Amino acid sequence: MHILHIHDRLSAAGGADLHLLGVASCQAGEHRVGLATGRSDDTAPALPGVELHRVKGLGGRARDTAGAIRRLAALVDRVQPDLLHLHNVVQPAVMEWVAARGAALVTVQDHRGFCPARGRVLPDGRPCTITPSSTACAGCFDDPGYAGMITALTEQRAAALKGFARVVVLSRYMAAELARAGVDAAGIRVIPPFPWSPTPAARPSGAPARPYALAAGRLVWAKGFQLLLDAWQRADPPLPLVIAGDGPARAALEAQAIERGLGPERVRFTGWLGRPAIEGLLDGAQLAVMPSLWAEPFGIAGLEAQARGVPVVAFDVGGVRDWLSDEHGWLVPPNDPHALADALTEAADPAEAQRRAVRAAAFTASHFSPTPLNQRLEATYREVLGATQR
Repeated sequence: MHILHIHDRLSAAGGADLHLLGVASCQAGEHRVGLATGRSDDTAPALPGVELHRVKGLGGRARDTAGAIRRLAALVDRVQPDLLHLHNVVQPAVMEWVAARGAALVTVQDHRGFCPARGRVLPDGRPCTITPSSTACAGCFDDPGYAGMITALTEQRAAALKGFARVVVLSRYMAAELARAGVDAAGIRVIPPFPWSPTPAARPSGAPARPYALAAGRLVWAKGFQLLLDAWQRADPPLPLVIAGDGPARAALEAQAIERGLGPERVRFTGWLGRPAIEGLLDGAQLAVMPSLWAEPFGIAGLEAQARGVPVVAFDVGGVRDWLSDEHGWLVPPNDPHALADALTEAADPAEAQRRAVRAAAFTASHFSPTPLNQRLEATYREVLGATQR
């Protein structure tokens, strides 16, 4: 089978990027695999056996869409793939063009096909259950004109998704949200990601307890780091917190830490780090924390931590409960710094952290192995090809 993946960028910076790199790498041993991307940020590792193609404008601004479609069409005509697999490209016209090719499916990685605002979280941090519309979502925007525009764009994306024979999502949460947005539930397939790295985990499960907690991600309001600092002060655990990442909220978070008496010996900000450095930090961590307010479509960073023998403390948002439970981590009620502080207090106990770390690694290995998950994806490919031939 000749598969052409279509993605906005060649990168290892985000969860959607890591998922695609893992899938393409595993498929390259069995199939002819191409990857068409709009740009590269030079963070992705080498992908042996994967044919790389640059298509300018993929994932770019609306004014680039027509040119991107022409260039993508020329590529498809030249390489003649059996199947197109669209990923993190949400320009409606590109989505419609790919769907119209027939032998095509799409993996939906985020909320942009059904939520025009913050990712199913209200401005006060509570989970959102509102049916999206320009009126219902107005409170999430400062500019009513922008609210109307982005709501219309979201509706166009949802309409484009309905043109695909199969829509792949990573979690049950995403399947439910897309069905609620009008995508035919019969065509939705839940196929979770798997932990993937060009190098194996450096530490086996059962290693000694680690001396710090790690929270990594983009420093923005929706990731909930401000609640983490609140909970960290409440819990006052006997280990430091390392926050790895950068973003527009960094200055405010650093100021909050100082105001709360959380100096560098208790909370350390590293700034942005590449994937090898993040993996190194994970391999020295006693626990990982995901204090997200927005509904994580899956939360692959937490799964990666579990695979490396690091238990996770996370809010129960979006797709997190598909891979996290209190048996092998701490699943905390959303937007609750008091409950988060209680979980952090338990996780600071090295013996308890180690018990759950062993369970987390075993659970991840048994439920998120690459081979069966890729077999499920290939079965979906065969469904699409069979439907096209009929």
